[in-house]
This record gives sequence, C-alpha cells and structure tokens, in this order.
Amino acid sequence: MGDDKPVLTEDSIPVEDDLVTVEEVSEEKINAAEIFSRAINNGEYPEWMLYDNTPRKDNPYDVDLNPNVHPLAAQFIEYLAPMTRGVIFVDGFIGQGKGLFTTFFMWMLRYLFGKRVACDEPLRKEFDSVGVYPEGNKHIPYNETVIYWDLQNVKREAMSRGWKSKDLSTSKLQNMWLSNVGMVRYQNAVIGISELRKVFYRRQSNDAMNRATSGLVVECRHMDTVLIGGAPKANEIDPKSCLQYLFFEVHCEWFGGVSGYTRATIKRIRSISSNGMMESIGKKWFIEVPAKEPIPYLGGLCWGDLYNTQSKRIGGV
Repeated sequence: MGDDKPVLTEDSIPVEDDLVTVEEVSEEKINAAEIFSRAINNGEYPEWMLYDNTPRKDNPYDVDLNPNVHPLAAQFIEYLAPMTRGVIFVDGFIGQGKGLFTTFFMWMLRYLFGKRVACDEPLRKEFDSVGVYPEGNKHIPYNETVIYWDLQNVKREAMSRGWKSKDLSTSKLQNMWLSNVGMVRYQNAVIGISELRKVFYRRQSNDAMNRATSGLVVECRHMDTVLIGGAPKANEIDPKSCLQYLFFEVHCEWFGGVSGYTRATIKRIRSISSNGMMESIGKKWFIEVPAKEPIPYLGGLCWGDLYNTQSKRIGGV
C-alpha cells in the first residue's frame, strides 16, 4: 500500500515479555500505586472503578443522520441504515471490487450517519477531503502498531494502579484494552479490514490484532459499531472468533470491463455452518458502485480515487 505504512516484524507483536517492565515505571507511579492500594484497603474506591463514563446516546437505536445529505447520496440511506452495527463479510473472487465496496461503505457511513472510520490500511488523502461529517471527523488507523502501543500504555496505567508485572498477561491486557480503550475509541465507528484473513484466519491466531478485534466483534452491536472485511471465501475465516457473529454477507461481482462497476448483493445472515455455508433471511438487495465515474457529492472525484488499489480496472498500476 502506501510508502508510510509501518514495517512490522515478528518482534513487534506484543507478548508478555516484550511489554514494559516494573523498572520502566517511574518512582512517582510506584508511589501512586501504593496510595491507591491503601485507599482500596480503606474502602475508598475511585470514580473510574464505580461508574461507567463512556459516551452514550439518549436512544442507542437512533441513527444520527447528516442534515445536508446530497440528494443523489440520499438514495443509499434506506439500504445502509440497517448495516450500521454488527459484522459484515465481503466476498468475491480477486478483482471483483471488494475493496471498492468497502471504501464506498466506510465513506458513506461517515457521510450519512457520522460514523468514525478506522481502517487497517492507509487511505488516499481524498478520502478526508470531502464529505466529512461531522466536521473534523477524519479517519484513524487500526493496525498492529496502534494495538501494540495501546497495550504498552494500558500496562503502564495498570501498574500505576497497583498491578504487578507478573500478573499482567497478554490476555489480561487485552481485556483491559477492550474495556478502557477499545470500547471508547471505536464506539459508533466503522472498522475496515482490507483482508479479513490477516486477522481471522481459519486456524485461529493469537496475536494482538486477532485478540483485540475478537473482543470488538463480540461487543460491536452494543457499541453501535460495524466491522467490515473481505476475503475470497468464507471458509478461509475462523468461525469461532468471527463468522458466528456475522450480520450481513456482501457478494461483489464486477461488470463492464475497464470502465465498469462492482455489483454488491447484500443478504442478512440468519446462521452459518462450520464449513462456511450461510443461511440468509429476508430479501436481498443490490448496490452498484462505479470505479471511475465522477460523483457529484465527492466533488467530482471517483470512488477509485479514495483508496490505493492494484486493480488496473479501478485505477491501480
């Protein structure tokens, strides 16, 4: 993808021995931990332990609709409004426009409903140059590097509150991250995963990205968050940590040659078997996303201008 993508090695995956140690915590933090421990023993619990101060809506099922939606974009509201929370799987053979639909979907959910966008791959600057609602709501990264440093900060904070390094396993830190970071930062968000196999391969991975995303998958409906990711086939994706939470399947198929479009067939999923066979419920619906056609509410840009692609049909090299 882009040149500024972080270069990760096996050593950069956070494991227990790789995280911050007791010696790296300042003397002030140790003193704070002792004070905190004495307060707990005296029954003086801090506010953060007693109360949930995470953001909330008056009605968790309300949809925040952009009052200034372009008439041509308004046609997608009824199709996308049911897809603002849960897990969405995008499938189709290579080159059928899975990345094109995912980019369209993320941009639309921000433009129509004010969702925060988080993506594992860098997007083009044009993605944030038009249709940003609310103002200043630019996309943020969601990748291994972000998760790694989040875990470092979570461990420092835990140790300042009295935890011992030996008691803070990677699994424990992941749970702390989900409660204190993940469910706050990614609330009311759309999280895009370019290749779902990298996170939820069928032989389940135990790296930081897998564990963090697995926690978000379980909680995404309560967080008013949607996770969308693609792969050629569902049987490549782990059913335990991902597919059993699936809400929608989007099947992409390319039409029209070089100047064509991807036709997305969307189905609501009732259940899915262990071998990847999906049982749908209700009527399916269709969305066509052109790659190179100028879009008025994109300021004359095309959908293919918003992300990096290797497909020559969409504009790659």
